[in-house]
Parts: sequence; structure tokens; C-alpha cells
Amino acid sequence: GRGGRQERVESASGPRQGRAWGRRASIWTLSGRPFVCTEAAERRGAGNGADHPHWIMVMSRTLGAKVTTPHAFRVAVGTSPSRGAMAEASRSRMCPSMRAGQVAGHARGISTGRQLHEGRTFLSSKGKRRLVARKCGIIGIFKTDGQASMELYEGLLMLQHRGQDSAGMVTTDWKRFHEKKENGLVKEVFHSKEVMDKLPGNVGIGHVRYPTAGTPSALEAQPFFVNSPLGMFLIHNGNITNTKELKKDLQGSNSFFNRCLRTDSDSEVLLNVWADAIHRAHQKRLISRRRDSQSDFELTPSQVTEVVFEAGKELMTKAKGAYSCVALVKGVGLVGFRDPNGIRPMVLGRRKTPDGREEWILASEDCAFGPIGFERVRDVAPGEMIVISESGELISSIGVQEDLTPCIFEYIYLARPDSILNDISVYEFQLALGSRLASKVREMNWDVDMVVPVPDGSRPIAIEISSRLGLP
Repeated sequence: GRGGRQERVESASGPRQGRAWGRRASIWTLSGRPFVCTEAAERRGAGNGADHPHWIMVMSRTLGAKVTTPHAFRVAVGTSPSRGAMAEASRSRMCPSMRAGQVAGHARGISTGRQLHEGRTFLSSKGKRRLVARKCGIIGIFKTDGQASMELYEGLLMLQHRGQDSAGMVTTDWKRFHEKKENGLVKEVFHSKEVMDKLPGNVGIGHVRYPTAGTPSALEAQPFFVNSPLGMFLIHNGNITNTKELKKDLQGSNSFFNRCLRTDSDSEVLLNVWADAIHRAHQKRLISRRRDSQSDFELTPSQVTEVVFEAGKELMTKAKGAYSCVALVKGVGLVGFRDPNGIRPMVLGRRKTPDGREEWILASEDCAFGPIGFERVRDVAPGEMIVISESGELISSIGVQEDLTPCIFEYIYLARPDSILNDISVYEFQLALGSRLASKVREMNWDVDMVVPVPDGSRPIAIEISSRLGLP
């Protein structure tokens, strides 16, 4: 508050300050306790609704000799100040504003040098710009008839929290694919009835993107496409860790074709590794049929599906990292698969038409199901590949399966509280985190005035802490 007194200002070159923050900072005292406030904060957005900046004060023991209070860092943030309040803050020399994403990043990075930022490029502890790994949202819908694009649109809106850089959609009637993708929010990319009318077909896939590899270019918006074999569109949530080795194989003699990649995206690499494996598996089948002197070299639809499963197993043995994918494969159907450790989530849903036929959905989170009338069936198992054929038959196969080790950050931050992932309620998980943290606060005997969720996704945790400790 206004009782704060600025004690000193040092540049980022300070021996401890520079490592922790990588920018100018001020140390303040309030009621005899030291706080640190960055001076590189953004001031734009004051008075503009949801774009309001936030005030931050962080107490730390890592910022130099004069700061001797042995408390761990704490964060206090007031939300949505008015323009007048911001002006008063400026006149009173209060802490400069910071956005909620920066609050989380610096609060975590003070003592460890690690920084977590909500969707932006920033200075790391070594002074180099880097792009923090971020996650995507994927959805695929099979309808028995009617246009799938409107329900894909609604589903993508429910998954918008997983990515805001770009949005894309592909629909098909299995005769022709129709694609639309651009940078921007879902409502900005699919902004009119005219746009939606150009996406006919009863089956489709949709994607909202945060880049984990590559660049923010619209060229890297998903889905990605390869014409051969079969004709395949793929969307991907995750991060492949051995992309360099996979690229080398794709562009060398080990590949069925010397494949040309148009982008730096790991998703395009993943698609081409799968396509290359399908080529090899298909050729093995044809050679086997010739060896057996079978006059009909044409594979049946069920045999093509077996080829896709076989290639999926090869893909899972080669690709390292996290991936949940949904694809449209001409002549096969809607395909979904998950990495052998189940790091990234994928959920299967179903609904019945009035005439008793089944329609299917695959998505990153089941929060997308309810608004469009689907019911949760189960999580896609680690290493499982699901094919929903062009006629609507669901076929499943386990390729490579290891122990389930889901990303805990899905429960802490990425997923919506009303989602259920791996049979665990995200909301109940967050309440349990709040309960444990409240117990830890009691154990440490910290003097806490109030509990504030930063960013807003931590609200269930903050509510539980507040309830347990009897704090506002």
C-alpha cells in the first residue's frame, strides 16, 4: 500500500538480482518486510477490462545483502484496477504493474532461475530469448450425417484455453477435404457463416495451437497434410523430443521417399514418420501377396486399416516425447492415438442419434463434450490407436504401451477444472492441492493476510486454502 518505502534500485547486473530476474528491479519495505518489484512491467491495458495489468509484490530472501528476512517468497496481487487507481499507484510509487502470467513466472523463478511465462517470449536467466513450451487443444468428430464443422467450432471454443495462437479445421465427406486455418482465436478464424459453409462434410478435425516447436507462423498452423499415402491430415498436441533424428531419417536413404518438410514443426515431422511407415507396411503386404501368387494385389479396407495400425506401432517406437494426435485418413477413417506413456491427454466420447446410430468424438478434454451433446466414454489408453471407420465402426489396437505417466501440469494449470483426465477430476485434484498447501502453511507457521489466485486458473486451489485457513 501507500506505506511502502523504496529502499534501493539496482540494475540487472547485480550479482543475485540479475540471475533471478534478468531485468531492473526495486526492493521495497512494507511493515518491515522486503519486497521486490520489476521495473520492466507492461503498463498498457489499464482500464480495459480483461486486459488489465496486475500489481505484484514478491517477498524473497535471494536478492542481496540488505534483504535478510528469512521468509520464502510470497505474492500479493490485486486484480483489475481502475485507471484512477493506476494513476494513484503511479503517484504513490507503488509496485509497477505486471500481468498474471509474468507473476507466475517470476514467482517460480526467483530462487531457482527457472521462469514460466503464459504464452510469450521473454528473457531467460541467461539473458537469451526463448519460447516456453506450450500446449494445444485437439478435437475430432464423426457424425452419421449433417455438417460437422459447427460442432467442431463449438468444441474448439471449449478448448480455446489450450491455445490462442492459431486455429484450424478440416472436414470431409470422404470424397474431398475442406481446410481452413489461420493465426488468431477460433472466433476470428471462423468468423462468419460464409466461412463455415465452405467446410461441408460429416467428419472433421479441429485444432487450437500454442507453438511448442517451430515458429508462430501461420504456415505452421495445424492441421498438416501429406498427399501420399492415402491422403492424411493430422493435428497434434505435445512435443517430440527427438525431432532432429527423425528428420535425418526422413530425408535420408532410410526413408521410403526422401521427404521434403515445409516447416520446422515437430507435428509435421510426426505426420511424415507415420506416412513413411504406412508406405513401408503397405509395400510389405503387396510383396507378400505377390510371393503367394495372389492375382489381386489390391488391399481390402480392413487390410488397409491393419496397415495403419502396424505403421502406428512403428511410429510409437520411433517418436520420443509427448503426443496425442487425431487424423483424417482417406479410405480408413477418423484416427486418434496417444503416446505410450499417456503424457498428453485424449478422451473418447459418444452420442446416439434418434435412429440409434452412434456418433463419436475425440478431444484433449471432455469439457468439450457436454455443450455439443456427447457423453464421456473413457480415456484413450497410453499407446492406443483408435480408428472410426468411414461407416462409423470403432476399432482399437494397442501399439506400444508403457506405464501411464501423465503430465501433472495438465491438472495444475492447463486443463479446465470441469474436465476429467485419466479418470481423475481436475477440480478435485486442485482442491486436494489446496488442502495440502494449507497444511504446509500451518506447518511453516507463516503469517498470511489473504489468498490470491495467480494466474486465475489456480482459483480452486486458492478457495480451498482460504477455506482451510479461514482467510479472505
